[in-house]
Order: sequence, then C-alpha cells, then structure tokens
Amino acid sequence: MAFAAYRPDPSYRAGLYSLKRKNFEPTPPPSPKHQEREQSYISISSDEDEDVPAIQFGSGPRLCPEQQNLVNLIMSGRNVFFTGSAGCGKSTALKTAIRLLEKQQLNVFVTAPTGIAALNVGGITLHSYMGWNTTDAAQSLRAVIVKATQKRRTSGGNKAPNPTAKRLRQTDVLIIDEISMIENNFITRVEACLRDIRGGSWGGLQIIVTGDFCQLPPVKPFEHCVECGAHRIKWRENDQGKMWCPNGHGPWMEEDKWAFRSPAWKAANFACVNLHEIHRQNDEVFIKILQKCRLGIPFTEDDYQILFNHETEPNMEETATQLYCLKRDAAVKNAQKFKQIVDHETYEYKALDNIIFPEGWQGKKEWYNKRKTSDNTLAKLDDHRFNPKVETKESQLVVLQVNLNQEKGLVNGSQGFIVGYDPIKLDELPNIEGPDAELRMAEARKFTHQYMKANPDQEMQCWPIVQFKNGLRRTIYPVCVVGLQGVTGIKTMRTQIPLLPGWALTIHKSQGMTLDRVIINLKKSFEPGQAYVALSRATTLRGLKIGGGDRSDLSIGVGGNQEVHEYLRKTFGDGLYADHQGRTLGSR
Repeated sequence: MAFAAYRPDPSYRAGLYSLKRKNFEPTPPPSPKHQEREQSYISISSDEDEDVPAIQFGSGPRLCPEQQNLVNLIMSGRNVFFTGSAGCGKSTALKTAIRLLEKQQLNVFVTAPTGIAALNVGGITLHSYMGWNTTDAAQSLRAVIVKATQKRRTSGGNKAPNPTAKRLRQTDVLIIDEISMIENNFITRVEACLRDIRGGSWGGLQIIVTGDFCQLPPVKPFEHCVECGAHRIKWRENDQGKMWCPNGHGPWMEEDKWAFRSPAWKAANFACVNLHEIHRQNDEVFIKILQKCRLGIPFTEDDYQILFNHETEPNMEETATQLYCLKRDAAVKNAQKFKQIVDHETYEYKALDNIIFPEGWQGKKEWYNKRKTSDNTLAKLDDHRFNPKVETKESQLVVLQVNLNQEKGLVNGSQGFIVGYDPIKLDELPNIEGPDAELRMAEARKFTHQYMKANPDQEMQCWPIVQFKNGLRRTIYPVCVVGLQGVTGIKTMRTQIPLLPGWALTIHKSQGMTLDRVIINLKKSFEPGQAYVALSRATTLRGLKIGGGDRSDLSIGVGGNQEVHEYLRKTFGDGLYADHQGRTLGSR
C-alpha cells in the first residue's frame, strides 16, 4: 500500500468529535439513520451439493494486510482518498469501514454521483445528500447555499427547519464513491456549502473518497459556471483550450475537469492510499497488461500478440458473456440467443415494486408512486440493476447479480447455465437476516404469491436452478433490494430473480462484476476507460477473448488521460508505473 506524504493538521479533530473517534467513549444516541445499506455480503448456507434455504449476512470477508491498514487509517479519523486497479478490493475495504464507523454510532452518509452507483454501495446520490436537484446547477453558488440553510414554509404557511441543513450539520463522516465521475465544479460547490453551513474546510467532516480516475470520467464537465450557474460555459474564439462563463467568470481548462483539480481537493488534505494487490486475477502477465491499459502505457507488440492470439477456454462462443459498448447491441445479441432455444419452456418473472412513506409524510405521494403502464414498475426505479422482467429457459447462459457466497465463488458476475427448475415451496423460502429483514422477507413472499397467481399451472411454479462454472449448483430465489429516495425517508423495494441473460452485457453494466469467461467487442468504443473496464472483468487470459475491434479500437481512451497520470505520479510516485521487478513499464 502506497501512502502519499501529508502534513498533520494541528486543529484536526478538536473537541467532542475527537473524543468520539479517538477515545471511543460513549456518545449520545445519533439522530435517526438516513440510509439503509445492504450488509457486506450475502451467503447461502449450504454444502457443496444441495441448497439449504437460508440467506445469512456475515460480518464481511477477511481483509488482506493492505486493506486492513487502509481501514485502520480511516478509523483514525483522517480524511482519506483511496484508489487502485479494478479487482483490488476497494469495495470490500469500504464496506468494512462503513460497518465499523457506524458501530461507533457515527452519522455516516455514503454517496455516489449516480443512482445506480449509489445503489451499488447502499447509499444515496451526492445531489440528494446536498438537497440539490438537477436544475440547481444553473443557480448561483450563493443561491444553493441559501436553499440549504433557509427555513421552509409548510402548507399552512408556517416556517419549518430545513431538513438539508439539519442533515449536513448532523453528519460525522461523508463518503463519496466513484469520484472519477464527479467534476471539478461540483465538488467545489459541495465543499463551499459545507464550509458555509458548518464552518471550516469541508465543514469539519471526515471525508472518505474512493474511485479510479483511470475509469469512467466526468460527464459534461463545466456545463454550468461554479459561481453564477450560467448554462453552458462558452469557448472564446482566440483562447484555445479555455472555457469561459458568459458572465466573465473563469477561465477553466478541459483538463481541469477532474475532482483532484478542484480547490476542495487540496482543502481536504487527504491521506492518499493506492491498493496494489489484485484479487481478481493472479496471472502476472495478464496483470501487467491490465496495468498498462489502466495507466495509459503503450502496448508492445508482445502485448498485442498475447491479447489477440492467446489460448482460450474451449467453447468460448457458447459459454462466455460478450461485452458491448452500446445497449442496443447487447439487447440484440441476447434476444437472438434466447430465441434459438426452442426445446424448453419460458419462465417469466415480473419484478414486484413497492414503496413505503415515512409516518406523517406530507408530500405528494403520487409523484414518487408513479408507475409505468407497461409493467406496473415504479418509474423511480427505471434504472434499477434488477430488470423489470426476467425471462429464463433451461440451457440459458445467465449471470448472477448478487453475492450469494463469496467464499465459494458465487459473486456478482458469476456465470452459469440454467439446468432445471425447483418447485416453489412457500414454507422453504430463504430466511433473511440483516437490515430490513422482515420487510425484505415479506416482499419476497409477496413476489412469490404474485408469480404463482400469474402462473396457476403448477408445472410453471418453479425457481430456476443454475449450474455455475465452478461446479456449484444453486436454486435462485427472489431477492428484495431496499433503497432510499434521496433523504426523504421514503423506501422503495424491488424484488426479482437476480439473474441477467448471460450472452451479452454492456461494458457499463459489467462494471464491478467478475466474469470467468468474457468476449469483448470494442468496435464502438467511445469513452475513455472503456477498454480497461472491459478487459479487467476477466479473471484469466484463458477466459478472455477480443471478439470485435482491432488494435486501434483497443487504444481508444486507454488509461484515462495525461492529467490523471500526472496526478497519480505526483501522489504515489513512479513506483505505481513499475512492474514487480521495479522496471519501468513504459514512458509517456
């Protein structure tokens, strides 16, 4: 683990907060939690050959030494930025830290830039945490600060405390995931608001930031001026590379879009950690190629030969998941392959969506409870990772969407074939433990009754059985995911069979997955980092095939950009760009 040098802040952790963190003394009961998160992992308790229908939540997987050192650093109270290659265990360390922080009764908020990313870490969007909507970017900085602090009028005309200000003042730890997707101006505004409301840099919060700047970049950076909110900062004709606000603020450079270029980044005085131990792959040759791809180091002729001409697992075309850049290409591939299975019945599972409003809710319920007429799912869950409809057939290739048993290799992305169907027995549904256990259990039962009512034929009342690539065979039961609608306290639930068609996925959908066998198609690569995300899903070279695209497609956007590499070198040193024997992997 590489630590960047930092200077201690003598004023850091003053007063009661310091006592809470460093002395572990009892603290007053925290305000009600604003978030519900999934536990570190789910495991199905069973032996090697048969299922025992009980879903249990563990305390989390065992950490390696560098992960443990990172968690210790976080628990010391420092502001921390940690990064690392895909498969290095960033999420594992983060979930462990969250659990330990909350065990100390600290008010922890986990955030991410998008709803999907937030759901993956059991958090909320950073917009929601700040009390902002998508139009607030067009407001001035002063206006959004006032919005967060001023009292609000109730329906009766009375003034009420601002829930955003209350939330920001009660926060102890703010966690931001997928930092690479958050632009300079946005993070600048977050820090400015916290400083104004609470006082001091970042409002005196502990800030934990994680992500990989070599992966997905910010979307539409500098679309609004950080000062006045003017829409679409314009280019001035004789200022190449500079962006200006129509009201004269600026300039900003395209290369300044990253969060680490924001003054808020420097103000955080992060202890910076790079996790270097890769857990997803153990082939040194493959790991070095992935590192080159991530860090923008040019491939050699040998690298290209290895990637395009290496020996692969048998029957890859039939057993591997294909990754595409565009949604429509993946959808077409899945539809074609599904249609080709003509010897088996189709079992169709429709998602069950529900919503719970907090007691005394005075807002407009119909806005949150709006449903799509096509499938009766909540419009608010349109981007949910579970599909509204899951169609399955025996012999179908599928991908698991949850962690069933990490120790036995049944994780998000595990591939297998449907080998049969297990008759539904209402008294043998899995017992669920952990947060919202009763609620999730009730939703699973509702889902089961809904499915049985829609399929009165007993022969169709079954759950799919999947034979995974590692030889394990499991019945796949419905899983309920509980999420929050921002900071309103409104809970949404989607219950579904956690399987995806396994013939094709988008590269974006595959992020975070571990795929034993994968064929990647980069013909329509359009985003920096797509090639790296796709390649790093594979666990071995034998399980990887480049099935579309050539050398030029592979090089599009590889490894982010020069500014990212300059930052990484400055923060972690040239050692990050060296192989395990200390030789420089390449030069810029």
